[in-house]
Amino acid sequence: MRGYVRLDDSLSDFSISHTLFLLDPSRIDTLVLDAGQPLPIPRVFLTLSLLLHANLLYRPAKLSYQSSYALACVAPTLCLFLGKSWKHVAWWSFTPVVMLITQMILDTVTQGQQYLESLEALKYTAPGA
Repeated sequence: MRGYVRLDDSLSDFSISHTLFLLDPSRIDTLVLDAGQPLPIPRVFLTLSLLLHANLLYRPAKLSYQSSYALACVAPTLCLFLGKSWKHVAWWSFTPVVMLITQMILDTVTQGQQYLESLEALKYTAPGA
């Protein structure tokens, strides 16, 4: 259970940074990114990123991981095609990386639960033993 709480905390940290950028893009641009041209329609990509974070946390839409990755990789791919600096690519890659880490952790927890269930099924039950 503690793993889920830590995962929720890390996801909310990433969401907070994206929310701050959504509220004031120029402030984060000067702190994190270089002073070059920003990505077109950054607020749309940020809203999409926040929705994907919410989907990871609460699973309201139950999007598959494939669909989530496809949506999350639009902004970093656009940065690469537009020739943005590595800082822009790294900034917009936070969401796919967090999604990958989350998927790996949740898959590991699920595998552990299945392993424990298979061990429970192997219990020797003998009357009077």
